[in-house]
Amino acid sequence: MFIPLLEDVEAIENAEEIFALLKPGRDAAGLGLADISNSLLQPGEKVNWQHPYLKEASTKVMAISNKTGIPMMGMPWPKADLTSAKATLAGGTKILILFPDLHFWYETCRNIIKEIKG
Repeated sequence: MFIPLLEDVEAIENAEEIFALLKPGRDAAGLGLADISNSLLQPGEKVNWQHPYLKEASTKVMAISNKTGIPMMGMPWPKADLTSAKATLAGGTKILILFPDLHFWYETCRNIIKEIKG
């Protein structure tokens, strides 16, 4: 299985060619919205999680996914919560991944602080 991650403007511009290399029933593709957000920054700018290009990129890649039968893999966006997970799936993502390392790190830190506070 091969799962390329499209994480910058160049990848979005070349999405048709990237998907053409993938095999339906075996491969998938991922869209790195956070990385795309960061790639759009100009010096001194803060990340704009609502940047219009993110919606444009998502729409373009999902259309290619639907046309080719190559499923999209994605994380809940913009947060790792149930609402975002449902929205991600409703948007056409077929493979939902979570970033448990962040969750486990948060839980570990929270539990340590609880123990220290008594």
